[in-house]
Amino acid sequence: GVVRNNTIAGATGISVQASSKPTITYNNFEFGNDGRTNIFLAEGANQDVDAANNWWGTTDTQAIERSIHDFEEDFTLGKVNFVPFLTEPNPEATMVTNIPSPTPSPASSPSPTATPDQKPETPQTLQFETILGAVIAVVVIVAGLGLLVYSIKRR
Repeated sequence: GVVRNNTIAGATGISVQASSKPTITYNNFEFGNDGRTNIFLAEGANQDVDAANNWWGTTDTQAIERSIHDFEEDFTLGKVNFVPFLTEPNPEATMVTNIPSPTPSPASSPSPTATPDQKPETPQTLQFETILGAVIAVVVIVAGLGLLVYSIKRR
C-alpha cells in the first residue's frame, strides 16, 4: 500500500504489520519530537520500508531515528529508510488522526533533501492490506497450533 499526503497526528503513528511493505511518502508526522513513535514495525515485519520524503517535525536525523521502531531496536525487523526527508511540512497533506488511507500523488510537493529513484507504484488501500495481514496472521497461528498439537500427540 501507499500512504501519501497525510498529516498524521493523535495518539499513534503508523504500525507496519508482518505481511505488509508499504511506501510511506510526503506525509507530515506531527509528534516526531515528543518521544512517541511515528513508524512502528511490529513483530515479524522483517521487510524494509520506504519512508523517504516525509516531514518528521525536524531535520535532526537522530530525532527522526528515535521516532522509528525498526531494525535499530530489534534486529529481526526490517529497516525504515527515511532519507531523503522533507525540510518543511508538506502543504498538500491532509489531517488524519487514525489509520491513514492512500491519496493521489501531489501536483507539487516540498523539495526533499535529495532526489530518490522514482518507481511506479500500484496503490492499494490500507483496508485491504490490513484484512490480508489479519488473514495471513490467522493462517500462521492455526498452522502453528496444528503443528503443536501434532507434535504433542506424536509423543
